[in-house]
Amino acid sequence: MNLEPMLNHLWELSHDAKQYSDLVNLCQKEAINNLPQRIVFNTKEILRHLCSECLVATYHELRTEGKLNRRTREERVQLLDREYLQNKGFVQYFLNKYPVIRDAAYNTVHDYVALCTGVVRSYYDNMYTISDALGNRYGSILDISLPSGDLHNGKAVCIVTFEKGKLVYKPRDRETDQIIENFISNLILPGLPHSLSFRFPKGCQCKNNSWQEFIEYAQCDNMEQVHNFYYRAGIYLATFYVFSSCDMHYDNMISCGEYPFFDVKTLVTGRMDNDMILPKSINNSILSTNVLPISVDSVALDINMSALFTGRHQSKRVVQYTIVPDKEMDWVFEKNMLYNEKVRKIERKIKNMKTQRLLVVDDNLSLIHMIREHAKNSGKMEVLYEAHDGEEGFRMIKNHANEIDLVLLDLIMPNKDGI
Repeated sequence: MNLEPMLNHLWELSHDAKQYSDLVNLCQKEAINNLPQRIVFNTKEILRHLCSECLVATYHELRTEGKLNRRTREERVQLLDREYLQNKGFVQYFLNKYPVIRDAAYNTVHDYVALCTGVVRSYYDNMYTISDALGNRYGSILDISLPSGDLHNGKAVCIVTFEKGKLVYKPRDRETDQIIENFISNLILPGLPHSLSFRFPKGCQCKNNSWQEFIEYAQCDNMEQVHNFYYRAGIYLATFYVFSSCDMHYDNMISCGEYPFFDVKTLVTGRMDNDMILPKSINNSILSTNVLPISVDSVALDINMSALFTGRHQSKRVVQYTIVPDKEMDWVFEKNMLYNEKVRKIERKIKNMKTQRLLVVDDNLSLIHMIREHAKNSGKMEVLYEAHDGEEGFRMIKNHANEIDLVLLDLIMPNKDGI
């Protein structure tokens, strides 16, 4: 299907003309005349995603009613494009028939245009301050990505592309990032038995928002970097556990070689006593941070969302539908169990990795058993040793250092604590 005519009508019917006109005037003032066109293009991608499934349903209805009476699918699609998708009246009928899509289209377009307006204003009001703080003259804005998370009243994290680089725009201050940076730098790193460098993203605080350097994904070059990566991830894990942070899933972490980076939106989170979300045995442990792999059959979302990508990535209960070609119906909805698509490439890469040998140090025996089961199910980890307090764990490390690839360590234990 050629959706472009329909998307043009959807844009015309969904956007706020005055709001968009204000954005165009702002862009003209800052001499970034091509940006509004790019924003419209991005907005159409949102609309394409919103309407595709119901459009297929409408296609089936038109065909059943005999309004697409042609011999082949190609001929039926051509008729649909010519008689319906190019017709503004049909698009208005489509929106009225599906009011949820109509409202979602208006709200999403309105919020995205508001986000772009806020990004442009923030950057050009603080351009020299941002350049000085981050050490680069970025030039004009070329593109503002679709939000990496949910839009909330025109506020969301997004990636902004400039003539000379990229930056991450955040609709909040940098206080939580600075708390984490200060905690690790001043309380944890000085107490380590050996020097370990940490990288924290450079940032610039503006009024009611902030800018941060864009971290490019990069693989580790050797096993030493892999070990350093997990060592640093363990330090982050301990820090998040201390602050009761529980939203450190894969969307909030990026790996740049041996350095993990986390986007800390909410630092402290109250524990929720609800077994449908997480069982108490997990909710009161380091697993609640979402840094480590976890999937539990008894909760509503039984798919692993952890930052470190191991364990089950296909749900046993949550269903998703995809549109696939069909000889008789032209298109049908194929039922599949929800799958974490972002891990497919990583799964291919780890197939040839050797099994990681673990030492688990924790005085909670049930938690050790749970970790042992998760390691076994992953197929790439094995709990080789376990210890039940800090002193025993230290002896294990000393006596079996050449056999252990990774140590999972509790913070609070008898005799000697994890720190």
